[in-house]
Amino acid sequence: MAFLPKKCLEIAVLIAVACAGGGAGPSTMPATSSDDDPVQFMAENQKAVEPWKKLSALPPRSITDVIRFSEQSGLLVAEWPMLKSGPQSGRIPLTDLPGIARIDCPGGVRRNNMLYPTFEYYDLTQPDFICRHLQVFSNETSLRLFQDAEGIHGFLQTISLFEVIGETDSPPVTLRVQIMHDFQPQINHVYSAATLDALRHDHPDEFDQYLRPMFRTLHQEQAVFFMDDRIAWQVLAEEWHPTPDLQKRLMAIVAQLDSTDFAQRQQAQKALHALGQPAALFLHNSDRRSWTPEQIARTDGFLAEYFILSGAKAKKLGSDVNFLLDCLANDNPDIQAAALSRLNSVLGTKIEYKIDQPPAERNAAIEQLRRQLTSAPPNPDVSK
Repeated sequence: MAFLPKKCLEIAVLIAVACAGGGAGPSTMPATSSDDDPVQFMAENQKAVEPWKKLSALPPRSITDVIRFSEQSGLLVAEWPMLKSGPQSGRIPLTDLPGIARIDCPGGVRRNNMLYPTFEYYDLTQPDFICRHLQVFSNETSLRLFQDAEGIHGFLQTISLFEVIGETDSPPVTLRVQIMHDFQPQINHVYSAATLDALRHDHPDEFDQYLRPMFRTLHQEQAVFFMDDRIAWQVLAEEWHPTPDLQKRLMAIVAQLDSTDFAQRQQAQKALHALGQPAALFLHNSDRRSWTPEQIARTDGFLAEYFILSGAKAKKLGSDVNFLLDCLANDNPDIQAAALSRLNSVLGTKIEYKIDQPPAERNAAIEQLRRQLTSAPPNPDVSK
């Protein structure tokens, strides 16, 4: 069974009772509680993880050598490099994280030659008397991530991401946010979507506020915060410029959209779809004042497939440094170049970054830029 500190369990029970209408409040807790004493609070949490130190010590590893996340077909995928040689269980000294970690992957628990690991990470080094506990559960049909941030004065924030693979009546991706202050439930929200990208598109603020810190902790922010190329290009449309040959070809297609021959108009429409994103960017930036209603209608129908954000949302993301750094992690060097140009404009300075680096070097460079360019402020809910 997954480890969870006793006090964290007490608060979690209060969340469940209060959200169900049970009316649990501060009076349900003892009058003298470690939640009001920072020193005692930290001591109890330290005592709770003492048993971990008695586990067998595995060789030291970086977090990405333990668990590595990537995206496949719109879903988050967990890979376990350390388990390639077989099941392992024990305490893992992490070379790039300050907390204590363990993995539980018994050799006898497997089906279809699959491993079912559980990873836990507990960090007592956070400021403001916040303790963080992160868990990952993985099997062939589901992936579950939990991060608890527990603090004094009855604070608990639980962020959970569930993915269910296979036939189900519910969307495969679910993000749940539960927050308590003074032992009282403040937030209990659930967001579902067909893919991670759809979740980010539909709930961008919650995605950034709650999921981003979780993956930043695991040093895998840029590996997870990918986005649909269409969104990247919509935000960065002004940074894109067509070649003269492409411009000439597309102007001929636009003229053909107003042909008196229906078959010619249909052929022009197919030509736009064959060109795809470059055609959408060209048409988006074009002066359409002299176009006929037929040309405008066909163009608008085509653009709707590529420009999927509202104008206000696209404008907001265009000055969001974290979003632009996410674009730098894209595999398309043209998107990287456009994002770099926009970053230079937003920051008012030229940053040093090499376009089209190998993935490992690219991720390391982006992580360094994040540390330089963003302060990663504490979650506003945590700081209350």
